[in-house]
Amino acid sequence: MESQYHKFYKSEPFYVLNQDVFYDEDIQDNQQTREYSDINFLRKFNNFIKAVLINKYIDRLPYKYSPSIFDLCSGKGGDLRKWILKKPSHYVALEYQEQLIKIAIERLREIRNVEFPSIFVVADAGDESMTIDKVLADDKFRDIKSSIVFDMVSCQFAMHYMFESEKKLRNFLHNVSCKLTPGGFFIGTTIDSDRIVSQMRLDTTGSMTVENEDFAIKFGQIAFPKDQGAFGLKYYFYLKDAIGKQKFLESEKVYVPEYLVIFPKLIEIAKEYDLELVEQKNFHEFYSESVQDANNQGLFNRMVFKEASQRMTQEGINRQFEICGSYQVFAFKKMGQVIKRMHNNFGNYRVCREINYRNFV
Repeated sequence: MESQYHKFYKSEPFYVLNQDVFYDEDIQDNQQTREYSDINFLRKFNNFIKAVLINKYIDRLPYKYSPSIFDLCSGKGGDLRKWILKKPSHYVALEYQEQLIKIAIERLREIRNVEFPSIFVVADAGDESMTIDKVLADDKFRDIKSSIVFDMVSCQFAMHYMFESEKKLRNFLHNVSCKLTPGGFFIGTTIDSDRIVSQMRLDTTGSMTVENEDFAIKFGQIAFPKDQGAFGLKYYFYLKDAIGKQKFLESEKVYVPEYLVIFPKLIEIAKEYDLELVEQKNFHEFYSESVQDANNQGLFNRMVFKEASQRMTQEGINRQFEICGSYQVFAFKKMGQVIKRMHNNFGNYRVCREINYRNFV
């Protein structure tokens, strides 16, 4: 196991775990472990933010009934129940890790009254050889006669990986846009790089760290070369009970490498894919705005406040609310003429297909 860790030195060493290794080892998370997690408030708050974001933009669709959904970088299917409530015509999930796709499929099968067909794809969202248009053109789907297009594309807490390189981001945005209908939305959550960098600049210790008891973000270098541009700006992330692990034998945290999301660059390149920004807000701002609506306030009380307040101290809640401010929501709209169409699904609602496209390319 030790060979899977890499030591980085500044004033003191810290450990970084390869992303693939982390996800391979971290698939045992389940409902029970989530409910009794030390970051219970943060998990529930993030779920509330995602639920409000989904509701908001489903309501803004030209055709809000039976929307077609593309869940990009879908992980373990943590948002499946949110999408099921919207009664989609069909659902497609794309995820890099096969183990996570299998968990998502099991989650779907455990839910009763699922009345839409689904496809679960194992593929790299940033690889041009396995974009969703190429996947759906595969012979495995030749029995599907109707065109598979999407009203909503969602990417939650994963887009930062696409900022490793411009090529990867462009492939990702092709994935987003190529099957998204005009008038449809690309929504998501990601790191708020401006806030993180601002907090880092306030650090007077020289540790290049933003942290509290439950999370930490470290930079491995004091500055990035100007010619590096907006991509490959790496930081190292640890979140208790979620991202990274505690190396108990040495009492050290283990971090996962991620990349800053430079939003002006995202907006600039997204325009080339006919995607126009319509909203970008820090979680704190989005929350404050959302709970002005009585329905959202009620949702927050049910999803977050009631249970978290029973299980956590106010100090712990405040600490995790601070972490939530490290993220932002966003929404882009697909430009072009909205064309009226029928929302026919692409097969029998009992059909649940899986394809590992990484095995074919």
